[in-house]
Amino acid sequence: MLAACSGSGGGGATPAAGPGVDAPALHVLFDAAAGRPYLLQAEVALAVLELRDGGTTGNLLPAPTTVTFADPSGGVRALTLPDVPAGDYTQLRLALTPGSARLAQDGGVAPLDAPYDLAIPLAGRLLHANAPSWLAVGHAGDDHVLAGGGRAAWAPQLVGRLDDSPLTLTGLVPQRVDGVELLAASAGNGAALRLQFAVDCAFFDGAGRSLATRSEFLAAADATTEVAAAGALLRAGVLFTRSARLQPRRVESLLHGCVVASDPAQQRVRLRVDAEELLGRLRPVASPYEVDLRLAGAPLHESGQNQALVGWPCSQGTRLVVRVATRAVIDGNVVLAADDVAVVPPQGVAPTIEWHAQVIAVDVLAGTIAVAALPFVPLVIAGEPVAAATVRVDGRTTIWRRELQGQGEYAVPLATIQAGLDGIWWRGVALGGGTVEADSVRVRTK
Repeated sequence: MLAACSGSGGGGATPAAGPGVDAPALHVLFDAAAGRPYLLQAEVALAVLELRDGGTTGNLLPAPTTVTFADPSGGVRALTLPDVPAGDYTQLRLALTPGSARLAQDGGVAPLDAPYDLAIPLAGRLLHANAPSWLAVGHAGDDHVLAGGGRAAWAPQLVGRLDDSPLTLTGLVPQRVDGVELLAASAGNGAALRLQFAVDCAFFDGAGRSLATRSEFLAAADATTEVAAAGALLRAGVLFTRSARLQPRRVESLLHGCVVASDPAQQRVRLRVDAEELLGRLRPVASPYEVDLRLAGAPLHESGQNQALVGWPCSQGTRLVVRVATRAVIDGNVVLAADDVAVVPPQGVAPTIEWHAQVIAVDVLAGTIAVAALPFVPLVIAGEPVAAATVRVDGRTTIWRRELQGQGEYAVPLATIQAGLDGIWWRGVALGGGTVEADSVRVRTK
């Protein structure tokens, strides 16, 4: 496989008014982490929003746009819908251009059967009015590409999240420091995004070294740098940041590919490049090519993470995403020097699936939390919509309580969770029957 290396519909509703004059935009961020070792793209021809009363907007997309729905390295790609009229929206619907879906794997690109109309429910209530809104769209479960009949078919499960959406954003361009916050331009669409830093936020410089304070980080963030930040996206265009890393700013393609030869002693690899990415736009290359790369001095980290890796994780067959700093001719060969290397997990970056519901009962002895679906927030577990579910916790589960105001949180025991009063967010493994074995739990009194 490419990454394993051997890469309108308004339903039947009556359309409502189309885009308004100078109405605020909706910025849609597609999280391509799907836990799959292939690249999946399709052209979006139309985009509409479905209103709570069943009507829809007109087409909000200025022009057909190719969207990356799955990428082994994860990553977030932006799609801006300008001039979205005010409304109470429940669903985003995308019409794909027939025949445009492509699947990159096994070193080649092949057509893919995909649904014409993608209905993406919103986990929350989008009341869009006088300011831009931000929406994260990610995978809600196993999005399978099914082989059969000589042609693969895509069966997606996508969901839109309006708040507390865990994301890692790269290529953010600092605009100005505003007190203890950083205003940055989002990669791909240039929209203004505000970075608010958690008290325990981890800061790193361009070499992957830890920075002691937020002030040191902000002092170094200028027009010559760009930022990779991991945190929770809020609908108002705020990224509550828990990890941030500075990089030298470069306007040059990222190289996606697989290591075909590795020399740890010289810290060099030969990379077979099968895709290139520039300013958030990813495209498979028609004819994969090989390049020599020097990695000495470049920070190596896992895709979507800012913490530097130790050792030499670039063995033959490993998939990398590389930023190129310089080019040189050595012994008659063109050698590229990298200044940032993301190491892709063998099966691709896993999606971050987080469920949200209301606590209705807590059993401390059994280690379970009974939850019920909230209005306007679909609860889908293992591909099945459910009205109630069971969250199982044990000694390995981290439990946090979020402060009533802001995004601060602190560790708490299971017994402090309040039935009927607390909302709950959790991540873990779906076991079937509406049960999830939780890795982490967050609660907040409503």
